[in-house]
Parts: sequence; structure tokens; C-alpha cells
Amino acid sequence: MSIYGNDPTFLRALDEQGEVFLIDVHKDQQIYLEDPEPRRVEAVQERGRKSTH
Repeated sequence: MSIYGNDPTFLRALDEQGEVFLIDVHKDQQIYLEDPEPRRVEAVQERGRKSTH
């Protein structure tokens, strides 16, 4: 069971303050060493029902 590893706001605050820390995270939690910069890609549809998302 991880407690602090489940709170990204807390972890970001520690990082922004320059704190060195060690946390426990769940075995299937995804960890990024760099910001993955997610973005939405617009789909081009020529046929079928229009996308609602």
C-alpha cells in the first residue's frame, strides 16, 4: 500500500521546493522521468458516424 505516492499534487510540491524524497508507489503505477506532454490528435473521418469526442 502506498500513501504519499498516490498524491501527485504533494509530490509535485516537494519537487518544486527542491526536496529530495523517496516514495512508495504501487507496482503498476506509471512513472515518467520527463513530462510526456500529452496532446489530442484530431482524427480525419471520411466515412461513418461523426466522432463525439
